[in-house]
Amino acid sequence: MNRVDILFDVDGTLITFEDKPRYEVIDMLRACQACGLSVGVWSGGGKAYAERWVERLGLIVDWVGAKGDTVEAKVAVDDVRTADFRPNITVLHVGKFVENPY
Repeated sequence: MNRVDILFDVDGTLITFEDKPRYEVIDMLRACQACGLSVGVWSGGGKAYAERWVERLGLIVDWVGAKGDTVEAKVAVDDVRTADFRPNITVLHVGKFVENPY
């Protein structure tokens, strides 16, 4: 079983939908690593897609995979609410309306 402390999504989370890095989220990922947490990156676009973005962004992480791969994480950081992991940190898109889920 693959295990990480915190799992980051690619599209809409680490990068915008225009393929621009979201440095505030990348900084969060690096801060987690600096605190000794294990970090994973995954994407609905598949493992190879996630690996390409990890390399392009200059990240070194503990696990890379596709959404749907078997992975255990304590926290997920994503642009959509993920039922697979609790708690979630949902990152918002600047300039887009996001309905409060509570």
